[in-house]
Amino acid sequence: MRKIVVMLLISLLAASVGFAAPAKDKAEAPQPVTHPQLAELLVKALGMMRFLPNAPTPQQMFDLLMQNGISPEQGWKLDAVVSKADLSRLLIQAMRKEDASRIPMTRSRGLMLCGPKALPSTG
Repeated sequence: MRKIVVMLLISLLAASVGFAAPAKDKAEAPQPVTHPQLAELLVKALGMMRFLPNAPTPQQMFDLLMQNGISPEQGWKLDAVVSKADLSRLLIQAMRKEDASRIPMTRSRGLMLCGPKALPSTG
């Protein structure tokens, strides 16, 4: 299940940011992913389709995801394009890893990871 969600993350991130191979024709260019498209992919990947009627509306999928604690920061919108922040948030929620995504970090640990120029001085 986690592998599916992670693969979904990678493919959607590549499509939404444009990391896919450059298209030769404008008709082949990747289109941004919308909230209803992402909701449908998440519902299918998480095996929630059985809780919805045949041919569910985007609103029904949004409601089901919200009942399971999965929603973008600004809420689900029919015409919104998925941002990197939305995608990250939704996948963390889908994997139930909200607490694991908050890594406590001290200044010295941050310096070890990022280098001395990455963090402002506290002097």
